[in-house]
This record gives sequence, C-alpha cells and structure tokens, in this order.
Amino acid sequence: MPLGDDVDLRVSTNAPYRHGERLHVVLDEAFEPFRAVGAVVLTDQEFEDANEHISDLRTELLQSAYLAGLKSFDEFVDDGFHGTADTAEVTIHFVDKVFKVLPGKAYIYFTDGSRRPDLSDKKTVLLLYASLLQVLIRTYRRAQDIELHFEQHEELGKYFQGVADVARAKSRGRMIVKVHICPKGDPPSLALADYLLWIFGRSYKLLLRGDGLPQTSLDARNLRAARNHFSLIYSLE
Repeated sequence: MPLGDDVDLRVSTNAPYRHGERLHVVLDEAFEPFRAVGAVVLTDQEFEDANEHISDLRTELLQSAYLAGLKSFDEFVDDGFHGTADTAEVTIHFVDKVFKVLPGKAYIYFTDGSRRPDLSDKKTVLLLYASLLQVLIRTYRRAQDIELHFEQHEELGKYFQGVADVARAKSRGRMIVKVHICPKGDPPSLALADYLLWIFGRSYKLLLRGDGLPQTSLDARNLRAARNHFSLIYSLE
C-alpha cells in the first residue's frame, strides 16, 4: 500500500537472531505530531555493544567546552540523549556516529487518532504498545526470552507490565517476557528508540510530499541516515 494513502509501509525482514537466544527491546512513545510508539530489537551482544557505544559518545560530548552552559546541554548532562531536547550539535553527532553502526531492527506504530477518537492520548499510546508488542512477540516467537526496556513514565509506567502480559497471551508466546521500567538514559540504548521516533515524526511530512527529500534539509539528512534500520512502520488508520 503506498505511503500517503493509509500510510502502511512494511519492509520484509528475516529476524537476525538465533533460535533460543535472549533478545532486548528498547521502547519509547511520542504524543506529537501524532501518537506513536517505537521499538528497537537487539540481541544480547548488540544490546551490550549499543550501550557501550552510546555511553562512550555521551562521555565524549560531556567533555565539550563548546556546548557547556547551554540549557539544553544541561538537560543532556542529566538525562542523556533525547531527540526533542538535544542541541543541533549533539543531534548531528549522535545521528552520524550511532546510525552508522546501529544494530537491531526498528518498528514504529502510529496513529493520528481518527480511528479511535474515543480514546485519550495516553490510552491510545497503550493501545499502540499492545499492538506493537503482539507483532514483536510473534515475529521473534522462537526467542528464549524477551526483555522489554521502557523508559519510566509517571502515568503510563504502571500499565506497562499489564500491556506486555496481554500481548504475550494474545500472541500465544511461550518465551519469558520481562519488563524493565528504566530511568532516563539507562540503559543508554533507550536513545535508539527515542531518536528513531523523533526522526520519523520530523520527517513524516517530507515523506508524504512524494517528490523526494530535499538535499539540504537537516530532517531529510537524518532520515537518510536512519531509514535503512526501519523494519516496519505501520499506521492504525
């Protein structure tokens, strides 16, 4: 189905993992410009490598006198990488350095709210999480166990375990599914889901234009750097 009609963009992929191994899924949600959830699936080794690589990159940037004193950089010092808050210098550094070696496969579910206008934004996000997790559990059904890493959220966090339990039951998954509610930036690989959601949201209008991506747009350049890592982008509409 062409992007721009029902916005259902699917890319077939063979799951890059061995049967019976443990997988990690880092997750994040967004409320603007639409409600969306994102996930990046990593093997044990990919998870370890991604955390080390992003942690090293953060340490390198923390030593930058050029960025010191900026309010957004102070937030970066406290919370790590976050697409909506990072300075342009941090963003460019992250996208250029990380997505060259990004492991794993990325998945995004999103909606403009028109299919379920009866739901609040937060309930919509929980619905998206439930739908996405069912797909992931079915896709990686031969994994020994799956560890879900959600960034802590004051209002949504108490529902994450229940959403995961329902998704596992509906998917008839036999693996162990563990839920971790994580502080900002820990593990560092949470930034993968955050940035991919942010890049997709910023680039969405460019994709709908259908006449190619402008060469000079920073959003377009970010999308080019990241788009090969998207395995599934799906709209509920």
